[in-house]
Amino acid sequence: MPLDQFSLTSAEVTRREYAELLLEEPCMEAAGYSYDVPWRDLSATDRPSFNGVHRRLYTVELAHQWGYHIADTPETTFDDFLKFGESVSALSEAGANTLRGCNETARATIPLIHVEANWVAGLANQAYLDALNDDEVLEAAKLWKECMKPIGVADLPTSPADMPSPSLSADVNELHASAREKTVAVADVKCRESSGYAEALYQAEWRLQLVLMEQNADELTRVGSLLRDNAAIVDEVIASHPVSH
Repeated sequence: MPLDQFSLTSAEVTRREYAELLLEEPCMEAAGYSYDVPWRDLSATDRPSFNGVHRRLYTVELAHQWGYHIADTPETTFDDFLKFGESVSALSEAGANTLRGCNETARATIPLIHVEANWVAGLANQAYLDALNDDEVLEAAKLWKECMKPIGVADLPTSPADMPSPSLSADVNELHASAREKTVAVADVKCRESSGYAEALYQAEWRLQLVLMEQNADELTRVGSLLRDNAAIVDEVIASHPVSH
């Protein structure tokens, strides 16, 4: 999407959070606390259910395996970070106060950019919501609903955007996707494609994002520069604070 270039991706968020931990580590150790940040595979942190800008992906393969559930993260060091999180939670009040100070110091090196990132995300969400009411998208949604009727979802909504429906919520709230959930999810994906809904929504969002880019060109240029500068700082911190496996 056009606004993606100005968005803070999930991979960048992960790198930023990791860089903060790496800056906190020597600060905490200097204060006498054990704060061993685990090694993290920064190339394997995104869940398959989302793209880089955290947009939910709908494919037959994902639906067949996960239904409407979120796919597990492929990261192999998750357990190490759970243990690390437990040790941080067990810090004394004095230790927690020290950590807050170390975190403030880290963020002085890597300035927060969440306000700008949230603003861009808001623009993208505005385009998405407006796209849902695009004439071609609404017509395609009607075809999608006709395509889905044979599946037998009692409370089938008028738009794929409202899937899974409330009647499927019990399945979706379970730890693992049921066979029924997977069947409905696969049909949903196929109907989004065959009805033209997926393509119509994509094209509508693209057009609307271009309009928003033109309307906010100056601010987006500033945000883009800020993101690049911030990413460079994060890369430098990670490179200068190596962590062994």
